[in-house]
Amino acid sequence: MEPEEFPKDVMETLRDLAEGRFQRSRHDLVFDGRDCTTAFEGILAGGGYRLARLRDLEVPRSTRFPAFHIRAGVAHFGYVFREKFTEDEDRVLFGSVVRDWRGDWSVMLTRRSTDEIWVDLDHGIPFDEDRPTGGL
Repeated sequence: MEPEEFPKDVMETLRDLAEGRFQRSRHDLVFDGRDCTTAFEGILAGGGYRLARLRDLEVPRSTRFPAFHIRAGVAHFGYVFREKFTEDEDRVLFGSVVRDWRGDWSVMLTRRSTDEIWVDLDHGIPFDEDRPTGGL
């Protein structure tokens, strides 16, 4: 679906979601029975996000990058970062800001995942790698 097929206020809301003007969490991309995923992805692409798999990304320690995982008309906002286990061992993952009942990431992807995410590698945010969930 082309973005211009949606009302102006819907497009503005999608832009606001992408830019973080609303609380970033889990967002339903279906409006009035119509899936706005393609329009939202177009906005993300225009805003500096790029589609990638985690295994293809170089992610430095102590920096997290804003990202969206989109599936079945639902966008989960989260971050791509390195989860530290020891000084020499870590892993790159996507963790959503929404948590499950145990406090774990509702959506978590590792380098083994074949899912693609929309990630903004130009706007990294420093964080304490010893407490990755402290700022997520």
